[in-house]
Amino acid sequence: MIGIVKGMVCMECQKEVWEDLASATGEENIIISWPKGVVIINFSKKTTFTEDDFKKVIKDAGFTYGKVASVNKKIVDPETGLLTLKNF
Repeated sequence: MIGIVKGMVCMECQKEVWEDLASATGEENIIISWPKGVVIINFSKKTTFTEDDFKKVIKDAGFTYGKVASVNKKIVDPETGLLTLKNF
């Protein structure tokens, strides 16, 4: 899952988003780039976590979200994530 998160301005923001998403998903393979405003969640197993769930976690953390998409490939680089998201 790839999503845009607006309002992250520092490493503490990034850490808060990571902790909230890790708690909500049970996943630790979450890549976040606060300067690029992108979050990538690489699920290790089948999940019921939806794009709407993602949006709720981000909103509850005090940030806003942009485009969110589920993809069927592992992405490890924020720049690649942004390029992939442009296709949705």
